[in-house]
Amino acid sequence: MKKFLLLVLFIVITVLIGGCEKQKAYTITFITNCDINNEEIIIISGDKINPPKEITKKDYIFLGWYYNDKLWDFDADIPTSNITLEAKWISNNTSITIEGPNRISLDESYTYTVVVENIDEEFEIEWTSEDETIAKIESKTGTIEPIKEGEVFINVKIKGNIFFFFYFSFLHSSCWC
Repeated sequence: MKKFLLLVLFIVITVLIGGCEKQKAYTITFITNCDINNEEIIIISGDKINPPKEITKKDYIFLGWYYNDKLWDFDADIPTSNITLEAKWISNNTSITIEGPNRISLDESYTYTVVVENIDEEFEIEWTSEDETIAKIESKTGTIEPIKEGEVFINVKIKGNIFFFFYFSFLHSSCWC
């Protein structure tokens, strides 16, 4: 009987000690880059971060919260350490123009040029096609290669956000009027 009680006592103590193990906590720092104070929160390991309240900056458009220059996805990303999320902004005076025709024939490809004015930091442009069965697009260069007749929206993303999109038509060269 004593052995049984000692065994039960050992199991209870083991469970209690194991249950008292501390969970990891991470500090999440939000750098706003505007007049609103920076904020720190603490979350438990494995938890997602709730986005902070909406922030604004006069004459700027909020692009999102970034971790190491990558847009943070609050619905999917889970931190595994202390991190700093930084607000990224773009001037609402920023303008984007696409240089090149808005229709090309199926037997040619064309490299388009994006002209961005009034932007106050480095950026990367990413091109995407709404329908890659109509036109393939090289995401870093803007070279569009038509595949078949059709119409498609081409998106231009800056820092992961669709900032500009434009409409293209692709026809056989014999169909041009």
